[in-house]
Amino acid sequence: MRLTALPAFADNYIWALVADDGRAVVIDPGQATPVLAAAAQQGWVPHSILLTHHHDDHIGGVAELQARFPAVEVYAPVEPRIAVPAHRVAEGECVQALGLGFHVVSVPGHTRSHIAFHTAEH
Repeated sequence: MRLTALPAFADNYIWALVADDGRAVVIDPGQATPVLAAAAQQGWVPHSILLTHHHDDHIGGVAELQARFPAVEVYAPVEPRIAVPAHRVAEGECVQALGLGFHVVSVPGHTRSHIAFHTAEH
């Protein structure tokens, strides 16, 4: 697996953890365009999307990615301001993606419902 940074907006990144077979976990895709371009150029397919909080620069590209990749699984905090279909997760839960376990950690501060996904596997 490799961790890939996709430049987004003028000052941000979308992160993707890409398996050798091309399946990817995409973290906080605020824009769909960088993800779609990387998928086309590098031949990978979003398998899962992990959302950490509700700000548009972190979730703005999700609906377009769901439309393009209908099988993609989306995981998000319990937050009504995230309007896209998603599995809602909270502190202490574990998300399985690409054979890895991502533990959900509550990290309020930036937003009340902010979460992080932690894995020690890799």
